[in-house]
Amino acid sequence: MRLIATCKLGLESLVAAELRRIEIEPESVADARVTFPGDFSTMARACLWLRTAERVLAEVGTFEARTFEELFEGVKALPWKQYLARDAFIHVNGKSAKSTLFSVSDCQSITKKAIVENLRAAYHTQTLPETGKEVIVEVGILKDVVTLALDPCGAGLSRRGYRTFNVAAPISETLGAAIVLLSRYAPEQPLIDPMCGSGTMPIEAAMIAENRAPGLNRPFAAEEWPFLPERVFALAREEARDAVTPQKLDILGYRRAFHRPVQKACEESGDHGKLGGAPRARACQQQNGRCARLQSALWRAHVQKERGGAPVPGDAYGVRRPFRLAEEHHHCICGF
Repeated sequence: MRLIATCKLGLESLVAAELRRIEIEPESVADARVTFPGDFSTMARACLWLRTAERVLAEVGTFEARTFEELFEGVKALPWKQYLARDAFIHVNGKSAKSTLFSVSDCQSITKKAIVENLRAAYHTQTLPETGKEVIVEVGILKDVVTLALDPCGAGLSRRGYRTFNVAAPISETLGAAIVLLSRYAPEQPLIDPMCGSGTMPIEAAMIAENRAPGLNRPFAAEEWPFLPERVFALAREEARDAVTPQKLDILGYRRAFHRPVQKACEESGDHGKLGGAPRARACQQQNGRCARLQSALWRAHVQKERGGAPVPGDAYGVRRPFRLAEEHHHCICGF
């Protein structure tokens, strides 16, 4: 089986390095994607462990198509019975870039029609009820090359399971993890996020430091696939739990005023910290000395007392959020 890890442009080398870290050798690296061989077990491990990838896809087939007829015939020729039951609920996602076929909605419609025709012939029936488990099919067209793949993720890999409340302009978990990895952070070092917002980067840093798989506490669409070998994800989760290495961490996230969504994100991240709730209070309680500490205060005093470590400031306030907030943070130091 050929698998594809998609990612934000520029993060391909990080995704490839993450694959090697879990003993999966990448086959090729291209813009916004890394391909690698493997079986369903490899797919499950990639879903659980990749921090900077957006999705993992299982390729069904690839071919060239410049007309809708070529697209229809190419999709119809693929072995869909191997993956789709007679009653499978088929959901088709699509994207197209630099290709003759640029209408994504038309490509999605034709792809589903071709899959249905294939299954009708394979199951010798004219009726496909689509009352069973959902299987997500992705059709991607790049430079007239069509790739059909199954999406085992469901929600994107940025959905770790700990963010149950949204805040204004949060940085995505995959990008937050990428910034931490690029900072070359090590668990024995202190790490400071001077403008931590909802706490994404401190939480991601704590998960990296403890070797905690980012997908450990979330479900995946592939777990409902009827053709998936039994216990594939269960075994991958057992392996991931055994790999966790508890650490005593010095991770600090600063913000001038916290609110309930930040506290909720911390509580549900699996880090063992409790946030002091009063706005502007320099309060932080720790349990067993292990947590990503989020403090509702400025970080200048900390920098004056301690040197060394890795500062990881987030995206600039005033760009994605109102300029009024930029005024609150303009005095923060972004390096030392």
